[in-house]
Amino acid sequence: MPFSSSSASSFDAKQLGLVLLAFLGTLFFIFMATAAFAPTYLAKPVVQGGTVTMWFAFAFGLIWTSVLVTGAYVLAVNSAEDRA
Repeated sequence: MPFSSSSASSFDAKQLGLVLLAFLGTLFFIFMATAAFAPTYLAKPVVQGGTVTMWFAFAFGLIWTSVLVTGAYVLAVNSAEDRA
């Protein structure tokens, strides 16, 4: 049975989805703005003398944040569906 929002339920999957989308969109915008306006910052290594750059670390973190946020959203919606 697909998730249906009832008026008695206080959980709103669409609102949660929009909040999480705004969060990830903001992180992506920061990443792209940094790449456009401060590319030398992203070219610096994370550790002095290391080979991993800030670019890689930020992108890797953004991807894993997206995975974790998606998992949290799925758990929240499934839990709300189970309660309904």
